[in-house]
Amino acid sequence: MAVYVGKWDCDYCGNVGNLGPHTHCSQCGGARPADVVFYMPRGVDAEVTDAEELAAAKAGADWVCVYCNNSNRNGYEACVSCGGLKYSSKKDLEVKEFLENAVPRSSEPAKKMTTEAKPKSKRKGFVTKILAVLTVVAGYFGLDQITSTIEVPVTSIEWVRSIEIEEFKSVKEVAWTLPKEGKLIRSFEAVHHYDKKIVGYETRTRTVKEAVGSEEYVCGKRDLGNGYFEDKYCTRTVYESRNEQYEDPIYKKFPVNKTKYEYEIYRWKPYKKYETKGADKLPKWPTLPDFINKKSQKFRIKSEKQAYYFAIKDNKDKIRWYKSDFDYWDNEIFIRQSLKAKKATLFGSFKGLEAGGDRVVEVDRE
Repeated sequence: MAVYVGKWDCDYCGNVGNLGPHTHCSQCGGARPADVVFYMPRGVDAEVTDAEELAAAKAGADWVCVYCNNSNRNGYEACVSCGGLKYSSKKDLEVKEFLENAVPRSSEPAKKMTTEAKPKSKRKGFVTKILAVLTVVAGYFGLDQITSTIEVPVTSIEWVRSIEIEEFKSVKEVAWTLPKEGKLIRSFEAVHHYDKKIVGYETRTRTVKEAVGSEEYVCGKRDLGNGYFEDKYCTRTVYESRNEQYEDPIYKKFPVNKTKYEYEIYRWKPYKKYETKGADKLPKWPTLPDFINKKSQKFRIKSEKQAYYFAIKDNKDKIRWYKSDFDYWDNEIFIRQSLKAKKATLFGSFKGLEAGGDRVVEVDRE
């Protein structure tokens, strides 16, 4: 396991590249910072080979005197600066592990990562602050909930009534079963579905990987907390490739026939929709032809639908359409009548009608 000499930078004079194990700056003599960032300059991996220095590197993390903040080697029992005893004032430097692509290559990036956030766009930050202030102010004072009562005129009314008629008529259908009421026209064989069957095999070759063992490899560096780094090892599985033959099934689709029936049968089918509409207060149902009556066995009413609308002009001259039930529309809505509504006091946006409740719904009729 290789060991390397790290570097650190002086906070006092700015000297760059002090040897990691040195506890004082080689230029100004300033003490190594208590929060020192050890790093390995890219392309300068100074491997330690001296046995004595290797032993010092393996001795453990340095410690910082809590009295004078001086860095001391792990083997020192007392602070070389103030004499404070190790056992009573020890604060070990942190041992850290890094993956290969995250090994500190200078002290500056490491410091910035821990002390500075990623700068934000000034414009984006300004807009965000303004929006946040407006939101807080509006929410705090309830400005978005303050409304005033206004009167809006009814400009139009409309009604629509419709009746859908069905006819009981003879139709032709084709199906896999013959209904009891159906009159058979013909029967014939047709493909109902396909069955997938194996008709043979084809010999093919494929490449497969097999685990044959494991190996250790250098996956990063370990900051020993004393100015030295050592290789960090990880374990990975070793694979070998080999070719193997296998039998690949060959499939074929076979049609499966069943009897299909064409027949004549009476069904209720859409015949016609009768509709009336108007812009007055006299809604009426459409008049049906004489042949459509309750006694008729050929025609019947499928559904009867009705809808009632009115339009108002809001405080900003926008036409808004509403749909309501018949009773409200008939008793409460008249052209040129004014209805009570609400608008936002601050910005004047239209907030809807006051009356009607669930019986009135705004609709889009564009």
